[in-house]
Amino acid sequence: MDLLPTSEQQQIIDSAVAFIGDKMPLQRLKLLNRTPEIPSAQLWQCIAELGWLGLGVDPSAGGIGYGASEEVLLFREIGRAAVAPRVLFTVLAAHAAVAAGELRLAESIIAGRLTSALAVRDVPLDNGEPAPGCRLYECEGAQIALMVDGDEVTLFDIADVLVESRPCMDTSLGMAVVAIAGMPIRARATNVEIGLRGALLLAAYQVGLAERATAMIVEYAKIRQTFGRFIGAYQAVRHPCAEMAVRAEEAKAQLFLASVALAQNMPDAALQVAAARVLAETAALQNSDDNIQLHGGIGVTDEFDAHFLMKRATVATLWFGDLRSHLDHVLNAPINVEGVS
Repeated sequence: MDLLPTSEQQQIIDSAVAFIGDKMPLQRLKLLNRTPEIPSAQLWQCIAELGWLGLGVDPSAGGIGYGASEEVLLFREIGRAAVAPRVLFTVLAAHAAVAAGELRLAESIIAGRLTSALAVRDVPLDNGEPAPGCRLYECEGAQIALMVDGDEVTLFDIADVLVESRPCMDTSLGMAVVAIAGMPIRARATNVEIGLRGALLLAAYQVGLAERATAMIVEYAKIRQTFGRFIGAYQAVRHPCAEMAVRAEEAKAQLFLASVALAQNMPDAALQVAAARVLAETAALQNSDDNIQLHGGIGVTDEFDAHFLMKRATVATLWFGDLRSHLDHVLNAPINVEGVS
């Protein structure tokens, strides 16, 4: 199986790299002054015109018509710059609208007229009943909210819903709480693939974070000196950098395999996606932590960008299933011994 990008897929990567580097570099987060990032209407329209919001959606619903593999390549680049995750939520909202048969809604989302927040249900009640409330991520300026609850996918209308803002560990992300009953339903569908796609695209985002953390410390190790030597000359720095690179590379390899499995509807697609999420989340958390540690005491200061990666990687663990649920899926999957003597 060839997991390397084709020439056409490489064009998608190159286009994303150029646009993100020009319009959404990681350094932009310093200018927010600890306030949530809300992409401007002009920037969002550019994102829509690039085709990001409908990259994997069928042309009959206004999309480009590519598949999960191309979306993964896009979100890996998006993760490298910690681009606002409302792009991810909105892309999945378009898929949810199509699954619900709401093609006009999907077209509005893909055209950039609607943006989506993510609704994450609170922990179940003591009696096992679903919690009545949820947290909304990226709800400032959003008109709809996506909730993935098992196989059920719901799009809520939140344009006129009153929410209670809450501080988020990642101050560049907006977070609020709201009662689920207070949000009108815009569309609903039973579709297991939306949850899988959400976990897969988030894994791509996390791989991007892990790779950016690795690149960041490698560049720092080339210029930072102690006792007259660049810190990259010390084994205590070189070895962790090598481990970070290997961690990101294995997560990327599993991510690409999972994207092909989902795009081709392979029988083990859910298993491959779960494995990709486990490796990607582990790489994002560990690499962003190592990046800070190898920067020394200044790694957590506003002078450097390392803390942005750690905060985003930590908050992202709360979306589209937690690490334990994905790890359980991997551990409990049946072993295929067909053809093994």
